[in-house]
Formats: sequence, C-alpha cells, structure tokens
Amino acid sequence: SVIEGMADYFASKIANSKSLAMKIKKYNTFDGKKVDNNHLYRQEFESTGMANEDFVLGLLWKIDEIVETNNNNHFIYQLRNRIETNSSIRNGLLKAVLAECNKSCNNPQSTKLELMRLFYSKGI
Repeated sequence: SVIEGMADYFASKIANSKSLAMKIKKYNTFDGKKVDNNHLYRQEFESTGMANEDFVLGLLWKIDEIVETNNNNHFIYQLRNRIETNSSIRNGLLKAVLAECNKSCNNPQSTKLELMRLFYSKGI
C-alpha cells in the first residue's frame, strides 16, 4: 500500500537507515524492509495482503534521490498532500509524483523523464 510505504519512508529517513525492523523477529511476520531491493511492480502490492512489502519504500527513496538531485529537499513531504488513503501505486502514486514535480521541480521536464525511467525500470 502507498500509505504503508510512505510511513516506512518517513521512518527510515528519521532513523537515517535504509533498512527497518531487521532485528524484530519475535513479533515480526516478515524479514524487515530494505530500501535497496530489486522488486519489480506486482499487482499484489496494491492489496492489503502485501502491505508489508518494501516496494513502495524503495521506490520513494529512489524518487527522493532523483528529485533531491534536482534541488527539491521536501518533495516526498509535499507529495503526501496528493496521496489518499486508497491511492494505488500505479495510478495514485505515479500521478501524484508527476503532478508534484510539475509544481515543485526546478526542471520538471528532465526530472519527470528521469522519474519515468525509474518507473519503467521497476515495471510500472
């Protein structure tokens, strides 16, 4: 879920760590979350059953790296205003990212091109 992934993103930024919950085994039903993952988009990521997946966390981190390079330090924070509770990855998140880039990126055309390359590489 996009909201779950966004919460993970902010938690990882606050912790200044590219991994979360790696040592919580007793109550953990998954093996933690890592920013650096090679997951490609799967339709199952949109369902609540896959909400613990780290796809959105890694995607947001990479979006942040692209956009920060282009001079916008609070992009993901501003992006949260465009995301709704049931926003999907493929439609809600991507549309929100591109719309926010139109508003706040210093060079929206080239930044959106980099973002579209990222989305393509992730199978979206």
